[in-house]
Amino acid sequence: MGKANELPPSKRILEVNADHPAVQAMQQRFAKDAQDARLEIYCRLLYDEAVIAEGSKVKDPLAFAQRINELLIKDAAS
Repeated sequence: MGKANELPPSKRILEVNADHPAVQAMQQRFAKDAQDARLEIYCRLLYDEAVIAEGSKVKDPLAFAQRINELLIKDAAS
């Protein structure tokens, strides 16, 4: 009691709507090829988008932009 500055940091919880078209597309991609390198990128992007949506800043904006560009290049070429 009285030690408000000594509280442990809270952990973020990402709740995913399984019915969302983006999540369904990721599930389909996973079913097609569970080793597809884009899956990790998609997951990281979803997390970063959630961080931005809550009003916070992503830890590494450069990596965020690079992930978006990597997907654009891969998907535009296919």
